[in-house]
Amino acid sequence: MKTLDTIRVLASLLSLQRSQWWPAERIEKFHRDRLVETLRYAVTNVPYYRSFGISASSIASHLDLERFPILRKSDLQERAGDLLAAGFDPACLASSRTSGSTGEPTIMYFDRDCLLTCRYAIKMRKLFALTSPLFKRLLVIRALPVADLPRRKQWPIFAPPRLFRIEFKSLFEPLDSAIDFIEDYRPDILYSYPSFLVDLTQEYRSRGLVIPEVPLIFTSSERLTASTRRRIEQSFGARVCDVYGSTEFNEVAWQCERGRYHVNFESTYVEVQPDSSAADDRTGALILTSLQNRAMPLIRFSIGDRGCLAREACACGRASTAFEAFDGRDVDLVTLPSGRRVSPYVVEHWLERHPVVKRYQVIHSEPAKLRIEFTTFDNELPARDFEAVGARIREAVGAEMIVELKQVDRIEKEGGGKYQPVRREF
Repeated sequence: MKTLDTIRVLASLLSLQRSQWWPAERIEKFHRDRLVETLRYAVTNVPYYRSFGISASSIASHLDLERFPILRKSDLQERAGDLLAAGFDPACLASSRTSGSTGEPTIMYFDRDCLLTCRYAIKMRKLFALTSPLFKRLLVIRALPVADLPRRKQWPIFAPPRLFRIEFKSLFEPLDSAIDFIEDYRPDILYSYPSFLVDLTQEYRSRGLVIPEVPLIFTSSERLTASTRRRIEQSFGARVCDVYGSTEFNEVAWQCERGRYHVNFESTYVEVQPDSSAADDRTGALILTSLQNRAMPLIRFSIGDRGCLAREACACGRASTAFEAFDGRDVDLVTLPSGRRVSPYVVEHWLERHPVVKRYQVIHSEPAKLRIEFTTFDNELPARDFEAVGARIREAVGAEMIVELKQVDRIEKEGGGKYQPVRREF
């Protein structure tokens, strides 16, 4: 990173530190103005959006967003070239490729300003919101091969004076290698997948080692269940902050000190598309619009996830749009023979209540059959408990589905190093 980039990141960070405390009226005005600017830019500079025949001068308010169709991952796969704005050379842009966990891997491009704001300044803002990272040691676990891990000098904060130290490790390295590194490095702040942290605690215990305290842990990329959060907090003596994001948008929302997921409104505009099974219009599929990326702006992109918007203002004082919870990926919903759609987390609700259950996977093996495989923490689930959990799950899913429970030794990760909660076999 160049010194100029460092200055730009720090300037953006200072601006973000102020904007997170804006009143709701100012945030709403910012959102509407930035959205209109983004829509006008897209229909002028992006071939895909130019093809709609919408003139920039006809876009007058945020309500014009509804003139744009929903953009899906298949569109991003098939028309990536048309979604790149005129004047940008892909060879000169930062890019990220998704792991394909939804079955549709994609590639995204980011201009320099977007990269510095979304990948660095926004990440640093949440750090400063929860602790002072100055002169502390950070460890980031990435789902990348060792050879592809970023180098420390790539971070802009390493221009003099050095503010804090950061190291990267691969999710695919052996756990004993990670333990050896942690024992030597002793991180103050740790970023990782929840499943990796659970596996790490088991490896510590199997080796008879004391798990070191890590005051602050950020989790992302997988759904953080209540039981997993408790296990991580208790094992590391940590405060856990979960982050919701995607390859296409970087970090979208993060948990404040009160536990609410605040949207990074400066870079992302959020819509919720409720469906017939939703209790209200605050719960449904998430539709996101990029307010920052000028190289490849995505408008009304169906991210494939589901969430529930908060109904009340957060006690932390931030007035930005926030989520109360996430309900997994839209593709994960199980469709019953009647057409009713059920979240796999009704299964999780009962499995995670048992202290020995470690991980699970809902396998939709036939149209009217679910097989639920789960692993445990070095214990067998008692037969009586096994039957009770099964009965609760069958009650939640309904009589139209056959539900089988099966305790297994291992649940395999998918290609990107994540655990897939739902899998279809038909």
